[in-house]
Amino acid sequence: MQQYSPEHLAGVWGRIRNHAVTGRARETAVGVDGVRGAVFERNLYNNLAEISRTVLRDGDDGLPCYMFAPLLCHEKLKTNGGVRNIHIARMRDQIVLRAMHEDIVGSAAPKGLDLTTAPPSKAVAAFRSALDTDCIVVRGDVAEFFDSVPRAKVVERALGLPLGPLTCGLLQKWTERVVVRPAWVAGKESDKSVQGLPQGLSLSASLAELWASQIDEEARRARLAYFRYVDDISIVCNSLREAEDALDWLVAATRRIDLRLSPSKTGISRITEGVPWLGLTHYSDKVVASPDRPHRWLKRFAALRRDAAMAIANHSADKTEILAAFHRAVRDEITGRTSSRPAWYAVVSDEGEWRRMDRSLHAFIRSLHRQAGAPPPTGRQLPSLHRAIASRRTRLSAPSNADKGPCATHHRKVEKNADQGHKAPDGAELFN
Repeated sequence: MQQYSPEHLAGVWGRIRNHAVTGRARETAVGVDGVRGAVFERNLYNNLAEISRTVLRDGDDGLPCYMFAPLLCHEKLKTNGGVRNIHIARMRDQIVLRAMHEDIVGSAAPKGLDLTTAPPSKAVAAFRSALDTDCIVVRGDVAEFFDSVPRAKVVERALGLPLGPLTCGLLQKWTERVVVRPAWVAGKESDKSVQGLPQGLSLSASLAELWASQIDEEARRARLAYFRYVDDISIVCNSLREAEDALDWLVAATRRIDLRLSPSKTGISRITEGVPWLGLTHYSDKVVASPDRPHRWLKRFAALRRDAAMAIANHSADKTEILAAFHRAVRDEITGRTSSRPAWYAVVSDEGEWRRMDRSLHAFIRSLHRQAGAPPPTGRQLPSLHRAIASRRTRLSAPSNADKGPCATHHRKVEKNADQGHKAPDGAELFN
């Protein structure tokens, strides 16, 4: 099948439109053209044929004639303060960018580069398999990761992969003019260029992984017990001196590829005192969830309940169907068919947290059933986060099999240094 033919783009559209696990159609994000997925599908074949025609036709510059529209920029508040910019492409650009992303990921695989992002549960399992009762962990977080990746350099690196010629042309055309438009502004007068990689695009995710993989390669050569999940890095060490050397190495390795570490999120921690990583606090014998994580998960259930309650109040559909849709959405959350991470939380030692969440979730369900005038489920009929996470815990992979994927551990240093009492630096001077 020819790349960027209507048939190829139809397959890409199917992967965008349908959930990878449930297979159900999902709502697609809306870009500057205001077109939703359902509207785009009404004239799907002609839309895909038009995209294909412009991609396959060369312009005066020898690159595809296809033109990328501005990205719509939404500001999302971070839980720890600050704002994260999320960028949304128009519908047809989403298809082309996804096709480019898939070509890059597929072309990198034969070179031993896995540019996919594995579930964080795999990263956690691999990390914990390397922990000892007295180990010391270096933590690092790349500051402004997507914004800091030098786009021209990572595109040049991507062009060194065996990509299709059309992807190469589209990549060159895309990187020359990446502009964004605020979500609350109409017209191109407020359009501005973007530094780095616009977060929220599938293409940005694969390019960011391609750039950060250079640190992974250095860690492999240095034979470090190194783990990375996107921009969060940890290195397991045997002593403070080894940890100091690893921290120096990490600072230098990120600088070599024009990235920098966040001083507030980078340092050295003893496992006996707890090591925060990926929303969990790790000890050698237990894991504790960060306090805000269960609360944020519970807010998602509250949002599902609110939407269903509004639908019931507005008589927008049959109440029985509204309740059924609500329960399907709750099951998808609990079983990990959304972006929820039940396998990630399966390592948490305190089951009381999940029992408390169950009580809140069951209160949501009962109140919704009362509003709909339907009898509430009871006993085992009620969905349970506690049961789902306990079931996941029993299915966790053995530690020996956990070191697969982009966050895999590299060879751990086994020599121990004698300077156990050596004072660890605070790290501040490393970032000047």
